[in-house]
Formats: sequence, structure tokens, C-alpha cells
Amino acid sequence: LVDAHDRPMGEEALDGVMSESWQALIERHSKKPADQRVGAIVDGYLSAGHRDTESTGCAMPAIVSELPAQEGPVRKSFRTAFLRNVRMFRDATGLDEDDALAGVALMVGTLVLARATRGAEISDRLLATGRRAARRMLGVKS
Repeated sequence: LVDAHDRPMGEEALDGVMSESWQALIERHSKKPADQRVGAIVDGYLSAGHRDTESTGCAMPAIVSELPAQEGPVRKSFRTAFLRNVRMFRDATGLDEDDALAGVALMVGTLVLARATRGAEISDRLLATGRRAARRMLGVKS
């Protein structure tokens, strides 16, 4: 893994880049009423704007494909940061841990594919169907 300047990314840098955008997303919607918070987070994460701003958006979609080739400490750092993000989502929304884990997995996977297909109609369809699926799975009412 390398940073924006093609320098090797250490565990601490990975931890920071994994948490910054996720924490910003959670904080941006933290003042919304509890019954609207899950939907707002899902909609914000799976938006065209988030898909199109890789430099300031979530780093997980860019990182995950590189992880299998990384050394144990880098993968451990990723796991730690990933689970912290899941707990942030859980704590901000009141979801149980398994639902938060499934929600984050669905959102990240959708964003990976939407970014990979950006510029084609399928990318927007992925975002829309991912939002609907996540909202339904997480019990969000319209």
C-alpha cells in the first residue's frame, strides 16, 4: 500500500486514513433524529458525490484489494480500523453489531463496484440498488 505520494503506507497512516472520512460521515449525520440517522448515513455513503471524490472519500474501497498481499501488521491495522468504523456506525445508529457489520460490508462493496464502473450507467444503478438494499436490510422506513 502506498500513500498519495507513492510512499509505502505504514500501519499508523492506514489507521488514520481508514477512520477520517468514516468519522466525518458519522459526525455529519449525528444531529439528525435517530430514526433518520441510518438512512442519512447510507444515502451519504452511497451517493454519486462520495463515489466521485476518492481523494476525500472513504479509503476502504481503494485499500481492500491490496490487503491480501500485505504483511500481517498492515492487515491487522486494517482490521482494527475497520472494526472501529463498524462500532462507530453501530454506536451512531443503535444497530446491533451484526447489522452494523453487514451494513458496512454492503456499503463498501457497493462503493467498490460503483467506483470501478464510474462513467457508465451501471455505476449509478449500483449506488441506487445498494442504497435500497442497505435501507431495507437495516430497517429504514422510506
